Amino acid sequence: YYHMPVGGKVYPARFAERNRMVGVLGALSTGAQTWFGPSPIYAHGIQILPVTPATEDLLKPPSFIAEDLAFLDVVLEHDAAVDDSWSS
Repeated sequence: YYHMPVGGKVYPARFAERNRMVGVLGALSTGAQTWFGPSPIYAHGIQILPVTPATEDLLKPPSFIAEDLAFLDVVLEHDAAVDDSWSS
């Protein structure tokens, strides 16, 4: 329930389209922010880690990965929380 594919029925469309990944899931609420901040990139990072052999099965179908990468490309271009401090 943390990954929101296009057209998914678990979360309201407006929330899913703007966030694509849940950061905090409570009994009566859902948020896209994390302790690190409100940027969608943080929620994606937390939900993808740790990367293990099981990650491939957890992130299926492949169409979700393609949709999510397109979403993250846009976020990375326009998000003030993302800078070059970790680039090599």
